[in-house]
Amino acid sequence: MKIIKNKEGSLIIESMVAAALVVVGLLGMFQLIYRSSNVDNSVIDKFQATYLAAEGIEVVKNVIDTNIANSLPWNYNLTDGTYDDVSFDNLTINGSYGASTISLDRTEGVFEGQNSIFQSANPVTATIFSRSVGVSSNGGSEIDVSSTVSWVEEGNPKSVVLEDRFYNWR
Repeated sequence: MKIIKNKEGSLIIESMVAAALVVVGLLGMFQLIYRSSNVDNSVIDKFQATYLAAEGIEVVKNVIDTNIANSLPWNYNLTDGTYDDVSFDNLTINGSYGASTISLDRTEGVFEGQNSIFQSANPVTATIFSRSVGVSSNGGSEIDVSSTVSWVEEGNPKSVVLEDRFYNWR
């Protein structure tokens, strides 16, 4: 019995299989890079939102500290409610009801609200974030503060909520 070994065309088939494996591998790498860049943007947005929410709580803390420094009642001008576009101005929390977008002064690197006293002459850029701060007094000896920053990421609404409680410790 005679075995015939025909090797014509086998090189082309091996090359096509190898090229297909390389293409599948490269597509997998590109997909991984694309997804990691999306995760990067999501993490950056969450970090900025957390910073802005903490800043909202700091505004209330600054009001309390200023009240104590000026020998006023510790909760002076801290009325219950939800405030958007919060800023610190003359011992009160200024806020407009209704969502407003937080702007960024790219020259100074400072976030600022529409009614902020920290407005600068530099051009500002609107961000994707909006912030609201809720103040709720539980009797005369404590205040609950909730700061919520919201934004939309790829069509999905996202938010970060930070809460703090301040006590009249004097």
